[in-house]
Amino acid sequence: MSNEIETIMQDLERQLRTATLQNDIDLHKRLLADTWLNTNANGTVTTKPQLLALLEKQPFAFLAIENEDVLIRHYNAVAIVTGRSTRRRAGSDQQVISQVVRFTRVYTYLEDQWQIVSAQSTPIAR
Repeated sequence: MSNEIETIMQDLERQLRTATLQNDIDLHKRLLADTWLNTNANGTVTTKPQLLALLEKQPFAFLAIENEDVLIRHYNAVAIVTGRSTRRRAGSDQQVISQVVRFTRVYTYLEDQWQIVSAQSTPIAR
């Protein structure tokens, strides 16, 4: 894989982390393809319009997202990013909820930019 694509993917992953931590709707609009689908760790599926509506109505309360074991693979106009993520967020009763997942994100080059077209998370039992 070219170092240029790996650098681009690392930057996009940093932007996605920032967008999630800061509930940045505009950045999510730019990073996610209109056809984006996410298979959540609980087995449900979220579309881009559903995510944007959720962010407007009830922003996420992530305190931290730490990614490890990140692997980036590149195939022509597709890049696949996999890794392990520890996510901490505030619960409704002010307690901190921590979850560790394995994730996969699929990027493709659309309309002169890289965008995420699919994502999936699987919980890791502690």
